[in-house]
Amino acid sequence: MPDISILGDAMVDEIPLGPWLKALNERICEYVGRDARNLQIGHSYLLEKGRPVGDFATFAKILREDILPLLEEYCYEDYVILEKIRQELFDPANRDTLIDALLAPAPEITTSPQALSSEATVIEEEEEDIDEDESGEHS
Repeated sequence: MPDISILGDAMVDEIPLGPWLKALNERICEYVGRDARNLQIGHSYLLEKGRPVGDFATFAKILREDILPLLEEYCYEDYVILEKIRQELFDPANRDTLIDALLAPAPEITTSPQALSSEATVIEEEEEDIDEDESGEHS
């Protein structure tokens, strides 16, 4: 069974992995019904060498090669449910569009404590970089 706690507070770009996986599995349970408990996507798909994936390219590859084929199998002839996830979205030039498509079904995960904490950390790091640049200029 999926254990999102193993993903901790891992983020890939704006996507908090734990909340995203939880939302995906909730949708699977909603859609598939009776057998859904056994068809949920496990956390291990989002691990690399025992740690959560950390870069978007790896995450997108996992989605395209592992998770999407499972979802297509679950939906067999009802591909309308997967219409937002098209192969062209996986082109690196469409990164922002893919992120939007992945977050669209559960926009609340971008306001999860994990996502907000990560965003605050990024802002702090950017401010530190600016402070270092400014102090270097005045020396």
